Amino acid sequence: MTKSAFSSFLISFAVFPLIVMWVFPQLVSSVSRRQYNQLELPSGTYGPETLVFDCNGEGPYTGVSDGRILKWHGSEVGWKDFAVTSPLRYMLDFSTCDGLSDTSAEHVCGRPLGLKFNQATCDLYIADAYFGLLVVGRKGGLARQLATSAEGIHFYLRMPEFGIAMESGDNTGRLMRYDPKTKKVKGFKVLAGRARSQTRDVFAKLDGCPDNIERNPKGEFWVAQNPKFDSIGTPLQTNISALKLDEEGKVLRVLNEEFGSLSDVIEKDDCMWLGSVLQSHVGMILQFKLS
Repeated sequence: MTKSAFSSFLISFAVFPLIVMWVFPQLVSSVSRRQYNQLELPSGTYGPETLVFDCNGEGPYTGVSDGRILKWHGSEVGWKDFAVTSPLRYMLDFSTCDGLSDTSAEHVCGRPLGLKFNQATCDLYIADAYFGLLVVGRKGGLARQLATSAEGIHFYLRMPEFGIAMESGDNTGRLMRYDPKTKKVKGFKVLAGRARSQTRDVFAKLDGCPDNIERNPKGEFWVAQNPKFDSIGTPLQTNISALKLDEEGKVLRVLNEEFGSLSDVIEKDDCMWLGSVLQSHVGMILQFKLS
């Protein structure tokens, strides 16, 4: 993997801290019903948190609640199985996991969330909430586990605990990188335990919780946004589902709340693809003006 390819892979898994504010220009994108389609997931599943396209431009691929990674084959075929992260699935009846929406069995079936293709090899890297970092080749199947810990600390978070962490304002999350040459995972650290600078740059200020950040060929960023929660776990109202930012953090476009809570927004040709950790479908906006 080249240095630039590895950097791109790393950025896609990073979570950027963005500070909240409520000031946006009038750049809300209007979408007609003819433009917007919902690609329903297999029965019982939900949560297409991340969307990716392979090295041939095919897809999208997404991980869902029952532990499968699915590939979209067009409207005539629909979604088909591509890969799984849990070896336990092969020891069980398929009905145990397929169509699962109950988080109590995710530790058995897996829960793939972050996805990223290495465009040079077509390998798909997977971040699973229970099985760690994995990779699977272009033919799919059972993914191979690469790492489950970094510097002696296991990375594992049951999905029900995610909401608790969000509500409590927990800030103990780590940013880590995997080196395919050494096959080791390391966390980013500051020198001597102190920040390298006494100042910080605020890239953008949002009124919700940013999720996946996707960069387009122009160097612009789409930031998917989830609502914040109050002290008792109730989602707070937000009028924004996603924003498009330039390299200086200026807001270029806005998708309003009609799309609900989004976790990923991808530009592909003249379409916009929308993922959500809460929904049972992938959104697609046709003939979306991207300029």
